[in-house]
Amino acid sequence: MSMKYIFSCLLIIATFSLAAQNRDASVYGNIKDADTGEAIDLVTIYIEDTNYAVETNSSGFYRIKVPSNQPFTIAFSRIGFKPASLDITAISTTKSKKLDLTMVSLESD
Repeated sequence: MSMKYIFSCLLIIATFSLAAQNRDASVYGNIKDADTGEAIDLVTIYIEDTNYAVETNSSGFYRIKVPSNQPFTIAFSRIGFKPASLDITAISTTKSKKLDLTMVSLESD
């Protein structure tokens, strides 16, 4: 095989790899305490029936990869708060959706 052929094949593979990157949809936002308005850290956010999961940072911010062009359920949980979930109809490939949430403390009951 010639070097030109090998280089051409590698260039094609690299082009397809780059095209496949950043094609995921995502959801991002902030999570706050419904009573105090303070940011909640360490909230687990996950997409049901997938392996996609993240936690909020110390400012209550999160960003999670989600299935593109199909409905899914996003769930939120943290010790000491009532769990929450939302059904999302679909998000187009490469698009992001902002989703802020307030969580209710179990002590609020």
